[in-house]
Amino acid sequence: MTAIRFQLTWDTPHKTRLRLTAQSGWTWKDYHAVSQVAIYAMPPTPQQVVLVLDFSHVRQDRFPSGIRAHARTFGKRLSPAWMGVTVVIGLPLEQQQQLGLGAEGDFSTADGVVYCVEDEAQAQMLFTRWVGA
Repeated sequence: MTAIRFQLTWDTPHKTRLRLTAQSGWTWKDYHAVSQVAIYAMPPTPQQVVLVLDFSHVRQDRFPSGIRAHARTFGKRLSPAWMGVTVVIGLPLEQQQQLGLGAEGDFSTADGVVYCVEDEAQAQMLFTRWVGA
């Protein structure tokens, strides 16, 4: 059995932001595996959690192919606790261009909205805008 190349951590003591941090060498299989683990990490309180996908620390030559198909799952409703908002940090520009992002670097999914930001500072600006996130 191989290790999942994502780290799962809470950004806030009140468990309002769940961060999935990609590590070098990650694959889409790793992403989907950690997404399943995240379901069990969510608290029972409805609509309190913002999901953060952090690719900013990844050091690899190529991003795994298939971003258009897999990005739809970035906003998949993992549990009733999920607020419907996902923030993706550090997604390479080449990958973002394939997603057809809106004016705020966002795209809608069947379950919510996904925001793509360049770095942690931009993510923090979004979190500040969403009081309580």
